[in-house]
Amino acid sequence: MDLAGVFMYNSIHAYGTEVNEMDEKDKRIKELEQQVAELNERIAFLTSKLFGKKTEKTRRLQEDDRQLDLFDLEEEQSEKTEDSKEASVKSYTKKIRKKNRKIDTSKIPVEIVNHVMPDEKCSCPKCCARLVQVANPKIREEVKFIPAKLRLLEHHQAVYKCPECSSDDHSKISKAPMPRSLISHSKTGSPSIIAHIAAMKYVYKVPCYRQEAMWKLRGLPLTRQQMSKWMIDVFNNQLSPLYDLLLKELKRQRFLHVDETPYNTLASEKANTYYWVVTSGKFEEKNIAAFTHSDGRSSDTAKKLLSDFNGYVQTDGYAGYNFLDRTRHLGCLAHVRRYFVDSLKNSSYKASKSFSGE
Repeated sequence: MDLAGVFMYNSIHAYGTEVNEMDEKDKRIKELEQQVAELNERIAFLTSKLFGKKTEKTRRLQEDDRQLDLFDLEEEQSEKTEDSKEASVKSYTKKIRKKNRKIDTSKIPVEIVNHVMPDEKCSCPKCCARLVQVANPKIREEVKFIPAKLRLLEHHQAVYKCPECSSDDHSKISKAPMPRSLISHSKTGSPSIIAHIAAMKYVYKVPCYRQEAMWKLRGLPLTRQQMSKWMIDVFNNQLSPLYDLLLKELKRQRFLHVDETPYNTLASEKANTYYWVVTSGKFEEKNIAAFTHSDGRSSDTAKKLLSDFNGYVQTDGYAGYNFLDRTRHLGCLAHVRRYFVDSLKNSSYKASKSFSGE
């Protein structure tokens, strides 16, 4: 091979090497651009989670719409408004309705308060004759609040004996029926007191230490330790059979909702404990909701709650429910839709074929 051939061979080889290097660089650039785009989308997603709107509501249907949007595409709507033409809108008169602020008081017992003249003023200022009442019209109505009162009930049990069957050596004694006390040997642990404490604590979220101050102002010095012990004793002795009956009735139904939520408990070593709730379906004849407290979120609690249940169970897709049969485990469309809403918040969804319809 002559010198010109060697030079030509080297030039072609160098050119091929440069082309290969350029292809590798272009490929690397595309990979880096894709990686940057993914990182930008991730940053935008996390930023929207921190500072963006939390709502997942969609826009209202317009008159010319044919289908409801599943996702709130605000950017798409803003682009359409920029290219849209001006259109005249017919004016209309909006009828302003007066808000009915009247509160229904028909279920409140009525007490009539008569305002009459005192005897020393019930005389005519001119002739001093005694005035005669001619009317008693109703002037106004007002609702009176009567604060709760405490009463000490002394239970006396009547004792009877038969005068015919009784003798000096033997007497047959009978006692009148009397309801058992809710808390044995407790004067203050009456059903009405415990029911009020439970309603304030679990319905109105008033803790025991605040109720302690409230009871003290009413003249009954109950301690928070005493109230907490009553709640535990009443559940273990009286309400535990009722709770078991509710779970039994739930397992007889054909459809259940199950969910769990974190709950901060001071007595637990963990940061969060969990409340599990099992509820009946919307169209079930008996609407029941049963709550269970657990230290963790493992599937052991779900297995215990759903044991011997052969119906359908709807959850949010948490992996703790994977032990359920797939033919009986139903998903939640609201949670499925949430992933689509989150994915549409980035800037690259319009480039996808699923969005453009191509």
